[in-house]
Amino acid sequence: MLILSVIMGILGPFAEFFATHNYYHPYTLFGTRVGFEDVLIGFFYGGVGAAIYELFFFKQRNYSSRPGSAPGAAFALILAFAGMYAGAFVYPPLTIYGLLAVMFLVGTSIIVYRPNLIKHAFVSGALMVALTFIFFQIFITIFPGIVNAWWELDKISGILISGIPLEELLFAFLWGYVLGPASEAVAKMRLRDVLKF
Repeated sequence: MLILSVIMGILGPFAEFFATHNYYHPYTLFGTRVGFEDVLIGFFYGGVGAAIYELFFFKQRNYSSRPGSAPGAAFALILAFAGMYAGAFVYPPLTIYGLLAVMFLVGTSIIVYRPNLIKHAFVSGALMVALTFIFFQIFITIFPGIVNAWWELDKISGILISGIPLEELLFAFLWGYVLGPASEAVAKMRLRDVLKF
């Protein structure tokens, strides 16, 4: 969890650079396009996405006989940023959709590589959606009108679910769908029950 938190904390600002091109424009502490807040979001979101399944289902990792693939993980990251770049600068309306498509392909590739992680992927995705939904409800309550002010709804679907842009919920699902099983596959691990009921 900590390793992925650090990695995502470092990559967070780079991802935000693309996202703020034509997806949304959040305020930062120092009024910059990308801020320290992006490091914090990447750090926390990365760790939660990697460990949420284990947290809720009392699982812990154990070594797997199926090897992981660090080069595969690096390639997936490069592919994700390439998708965001293409969306942001080649065909602007595709910034978020390019990223979502790449995340889906990466997550599905992991499942094909490790079919036993399919439940892990979908449950992690669903849990991330639930947490994101709760976070957004609190956020919107504290800052009414923030979605209309920050998100470029005219450049995305414009569909809001309880005030939350659909794309944010799709991103949350795919984040868990990718990062949950990726943490097992790349680390050459498998899950085992800690508690049985």
